[in-house]
Amino acid sequence: MEISQSRHKLGVFDHVMSRQGAESSIILEEHLEQVEQADKLGLDYYFVAEHHGRGEFNSTPSPNCFISAASQRTRRIRLGPLVLVVPLYHPVRILEEVAMLDHLTSGRLEVGLGYGTGPRELLTYGVDPGRKLEMLLEAFGLMKQAWSQGGVSHQGEWYKSVDAGVPVALPLQKPHPPLWYPCNGPGPIPWAAENNMAIATLTTFDNYRARLREMFDLYKSSWKPSDKKLARPPLSFSSIIYVSETDRKALEEATEDIRRFWRIWFGTSSKINVDPEAKRRLESLVNYTFDSDKERKVIVGSCETVASHLASIFHDTGADCFLGEFSFGYLPQKKVLSSMELFAKEVIPMLHKKAQVQNKLSPSSP
Repeated sequence: MEISQSRHKLGVFDHVMSRQGAESSIILEEHLEQVEQADKLGLDYYFVAEHHGRGEFNSTPSPNCFISAASQRTRRIRLGPLVLVVPLYHPVRILEEVAMLDHLTSGRLEVGLGYGTGPRELLTYGVDPGRKLEMLLEAFGLMKQAWSQGGVSHQGEWYKSVDAGVPVALPLQKPHPPLWYPCNGPGPIPWAAENNMAIATLTTFDNYRARLREMFDLYKSSWKPSDKKLARPPLSFSSIIYVSETDRKALEEATEDIRRFWRIWFGTSSKINVDPEAKRRLESLVNYTFDSDKERKVIVGSCETVASHLASIFHDTGADCFLGEFSFGYLPQKKVLSSMELFAKEVIPMLHKKAQVQNKLSPSSP
């Protein structure tokens, strides 16, 4: 797998966690400062999550509002929700907001579409979690029609639009901004590839390198663009990341907040009551230590350690994009910004050099 500056992208994925005792205005301002920092440092992407009914993960229940604010404080970085929880919206509303945001960002918008991380997300709004996939697919079909035809004429099981003669708002990017879909297994990959959607996944699963390789290889074999001029969408992975001057210092500064992040995440997830794999992940991650993390699911260490870690994941999985979760738990703002700066100024150049060496050693790698 070639890893060169022209082939892989690097960015931020942000849950915008709140913390006890802090006003929402303070939390939101800190994360807007992080977006500004990412923009100034030259990172490619900034994505923000949408969650409901998840306690301290609820700071951006409207990611589009946050992206709107971020659009006015950045100039180059590409921005977007990852994801919009589609069953909680009428698709025409998504079309209108996507169009507005794409113009506000001057064509820098990326759009993640999904149906939430667990039943609680949808039950908060009285939506039946058992119908989430049907709702997502119907809504997406309506949106594709609008983007290709400029209007909507739809009478479906879940959504209806009677104003067929009224054009919908259209985005600046044609036919629409780049789309992303979150996948934790191979099932949805052919559908995402058919619809030219980028993939976002995680490193928290057991044997994750082989799992990601399987998913990304399937995507590459399934992706058949209608226009040969189209570039293949990114295949990305995301992980908590923390960079400091030494491995020891990084672990001392980050370990407790890594554990806190996962305690809060799993503590607000209804999945752990029914999913044995989620329970196993809970036990390993909430008690995180570097020595127990044999697969290196979390990326933490000195600049050299982090660059080597990332280079090996790119090589082993065939990924071409990394979205780092730089802010996690109650990690202080000063440490978040410092980690981001070290990543951009020290890790990225090291990563490119390691990529060049790997390419020379295995030029025929897929």
